[in-house]
Amino acid sequence: MLMPEEINRIMTDAIASELFCPSDIAYQNLKLDQTFQAAHIVGDVMYDVARIFSPLAKERINLEEWGVLEKQYALCTVHRAENVGDDKKLEGICKGLAKIAQQMPILFPVHPRTAKVIRPILDVCGGQNIHILEPLPFLSMTRLLMSASGVLTDSGGVQKEAFFHRVPCITLRNETEWLETVSCGANFLAGTDGHLIAEAWNQRDPVPEDYFPYGNGYASDKIIEILDLKYGN
Repeated sequence: MLMPEEINRIMTDAIASELFCPSDIAYQNLKLDQTFQAAHIVGDVMYDVARIFSPLAKERINLEEWGVLEKQYALCTVHRAENVGDDKKLEGICKGLAKIAQQMPILFPVHPRTAKVIRPILDVCGGQNIHILEPLPFLSMTRLLMSASGVLTDSGGVQKEAFFHRVPCITLRNETEWLETVSCGANFLAGTDGHLIAEAWNQRDPVPEDYFPYGNGYASDKIIEILDLKYGN
């Protein structure tokens, strides 16, 4: 409830006439909120986006642009105020990244909020193999994400996109909205402890190829079908 996004979601759910859920867990959460009367499990529209744009990203964007090879680098994003605004947490994250960077390069597209504070901390922790990048266009970010050996992030969206692309994720938080990714072993909650972050990276498992809690990538079609059936002429 400290997140504005969560407060807005609850308020919007309460006044909406139709609710479209990305997974069964999301539907069960609506039951707890007692706002599930007009709820439908349709899958995740973000999965639709991944299905549509991944081939374009692979076709148009070359990894040579960053001097890396397929599955031979890590991708990192950090932007949440709870991490960026806390020097101790940010130092823990940077220490973990520095340990991982001894094994392979880390590409780090930096959020403007993070850019103001990250460089001195990285210098202290030793981040010679951590490559700071400017914020990336969507297709470039998609290309780097789908081809990474693993992802380290505090972003809810990136966690889920990593799962769609079957890329292991280390989440730099102590909780996540996407419990499905944790329960199947695709996502590990490492928090901001540098040792735990590095340990989780070294123990990351392949993402299951036969687990689809967020539908089949055609959630938008299901939404249109439901709306057409209920409200169409």
